[in-house]
Amino acid sequence: EHWAWNDIIGWINFFSTNSVLVTSQDIDGYADSSAGDISLNCATTRIGNICGKSNYRVTNDGSGNLSGWAWNDNYGWISFWCGNHGGCGVSNYRVYIDTATGQFHNFAWSDAAGWISFNCLNQGASFCTSTSDYKVVTSWTAVPAVGYIDSSIFDTGIAAGVQLNSVIWLGSQPAG
Repeated sequence: EHWAWNDIIGWINFFSTNSVLVTSQDIDGYADSSAGDISLNCATTRIGNICGKSNYRVTNDGSGNLSGWAWNDNYGWISFWCGNHGGCGVSNYRVYIDTATGQFHNFAWSDAAGWISFNCLNQGASFCTSTSDYKVVTSWTAVPAVGYIDSSIFDTGIAAGVQLNSVIWLGSQPAG
């Protein structure tokens, strides 16, 4: 569950470098392929931070919608969203992460290499087989911006009753 596919580059491995990290802001690290590294963030390449030479990154909007650019020395820029080009026009593409399953979906675009597929389901369910059931999966999940909590009744001790106007959380969030 760490493979993407391109007809020219072939398999792209998002696990073997042990460097790819998905956060609610961006994707760090680099994937490995027959064409060399595909760098997802200029600050986290195999040779270190190169943002002084070229400032790029693949971003996450916090809901799993990816945008921005990756880089490969042989094939150049890889776009994760058609809006990177100033408008989507004919090809409305965007790589996104299903926040329930962690699966990447859809295609990225390289002018030199063409479409990069992150999930065999992009081609239709019949395309996924026991020998070619590829996908990129992350353990990252979106954290809701708003939440609700139901609790037991809180007795204020005031017989006439009281209106609760706000609650302030003081504590720490457990892992996960």
